[in-house]
Amino acid sequence: MSLVAVVPARAGSKGVPGKNLIEIGGKPLIGHILTTAREAKGIDRLIVSTEDDRIAETAQRFGAEILFKRPTALAEDHVDIIQVLRHAAQELDRLDVACDAILSLQPIAPLLSKASIEAAIAIWHKTGCDSVLAVREVDHNHPYRIQSVDEEGRATPYVVDGERYLQRQDLPVFHSNSGGLYLRRRELIENWRGEDFCLGADRRAVVVPQWEAINIDTPVDLEILRAYITLKSQNAAND
Repeated sequence: MSLVAVVPARAGSKGVPGKNLIEIGGKPLIGHILTTAREAKGIDRLIVSTEDDRIAETAQRFGAEILFKRPTALAEDHVDIIQVLRHAAQELDRLDVACDAILSLQPIAPLLSKASIEAAIAIWHKTGCDSVLAVREVDHNHPYRIQSVDEEGRATPYVVDGERYLQRQDLPVFHSNSGGLYLRRRELIENWRGEDFCLGADRRAVVVPQWEAINIDTPVDLEILRAYITLKSQNAAND
């Protein structure tokens, strides 16, 4: 079965303007995930979907293919990622590129590891599942600690029985989407109706450590990433 990795990267970003090309740790943000994806086994083609010429040029420099240009209408804030992937699938058909599944890798998750990518691919090949997604364990904002607050300021537990777990260490384990990796069967994307995350009935998960789940959505996230990479470099130099 053929697997195409699609890295969506548009020029516009309200949270961190121009973030895909911001240099962090000696390379542009998009360069981190492209470098990792190139090293991962099991990816047949690595392409970037973008409307921007500078991003396209940078992506090629880091080993990705630019097989088509994304329409500007699909590079707006309101456009769902599934629409972008569906366009990619259509373009792959036009170019006669085999594609049984699409592995969506996000530049905003630059610390996703080669091991996590390969684990997701292995799960898909072994199980034939509908999708594989990267998740991380919920440590803060646990579902049992969430409150609903009405207009008068009254707080109501979202999970009524959750407050019986008084200590954090006693809470049941939950996982949330890390946002960095989604592997989907081609048919799911083609038949998507805009009502869910397009993950199908048989969805599997790869649990990633918290540092791999860092997502760059705000300037604060960007500074956390810079600090993490700097600290990692310093520790490596001291070993």
